[in-house]
Amino acid sequence: MIPIKQYTISVLVKNKFGALANIAALFGDRGYNIESLSVNHTLDPNVSHMTIVSSGTSDVIKQIQKLLSKVDNVISVEDVTSANHIERGLVLLKISASKENRFEIIQLTETFGGKVLNVKKDSVFIELTGTPEHIDNYLALMKEFGLLAVSRAGRTAICKD
Repeated sequence: MIPIKQYTISVLVKNKFGALANIAALFGDRGYNIESLSVNHTLDPNVSHMTIVSSGTSDVIKQIQKLLSKVDNVISVEDVTSANHIERGLVLLKISASKENRFEIIQLTETFGGKVLNVKKDSVFIELTGTPEHIDNYLALMKEFGLLAVSRAGRTAICKD
């Protein structure tokens, strides 16, 4: 059986109307799922950087790369999964907190490198960045306190070389 795994694809596109829609349509039309997506302009306001995470076999990902490179406004496509890169995600949380457990939540958050954004009488608002695994581990711990809201942003990646 051919292994299916997550791949991180870095795409540079001309910052033009419809670029994101065209790329999303490419995935949807072929039945590929975008598991994570992050888009923003680069140092050049005419160019945007997209980080797309999708799952499949290596052949499927190669096909996605080939198809992406043919999309209007795409400048470059690179699978950075096995490259020397840094990849991070962001999560914002609202966690149920009582007077009795608030300190423990804050202490765990600080241990994970998170930031307390706001403290209310019955809840705490947290910001955490890290690898997907780091965030998953933190969320698993916070579930026992009661997650009231979770907003997880798409991953972003940059090559070190």
